[in-house]
Amino acid sequence: MRLPGGVEIEIDGTRMVRGTGQAGFYTFLSGDTEVSVFALNVPGEESRLARISSHDLEAHLGTDVTTVDREAQWGRSVFRARQGPELWWPLLLAAALLLAIEALVAASGRVERNASNRRRVESASVDATA
Repeated sequence: MRLPGGVEIEIDGTRMVRGTGQAGFYTFLSGDTEVSVFALNVPGEESRLARISSHDLEAHLGTDVTTVDREAQWGRSVFRARQGPELWWPLLLAAALLLAIEALVAASGRVERNASNRRRVESASVDATA
C-alpha cells in the first residue's frame, strides 16, 4: 500500500492497515499495478454542504455558468442545443416499411399455398371421378 506521503508498506495477512492518520489518497497495489485508491481523513471543509453564494460560485467555476433556481428549469438549461438530428422519424418510417414488406411476403406465401392446395384438390377430384 502506498501512503499519501509516497511511502509504501506491505500489508500482512490480517489485512489490517495501520498508519492512516494522514489525510490524502491511499493506493493499494498488487506488484506495480494500482488496484484501488481511497481518500481518507479529508479535511472537514471539503465536506461542507452549505449552499454557496452565486458570487462565490462564479469565482470558483467561472462566469459561463447557468444557474437554475427551480427543478422545472433544469431540462431547458442542461439541454439547450440538440446534439444531432432527431431519429424518431427515420425509425418510424423504417418500421412502417418493414411492416408493409412483411405483409406482402406473408400474403404472397398464402396465395401460393392456396393455389397449390387447390391444384391438389382438383387433381384428387379428377382422379376420384376417373
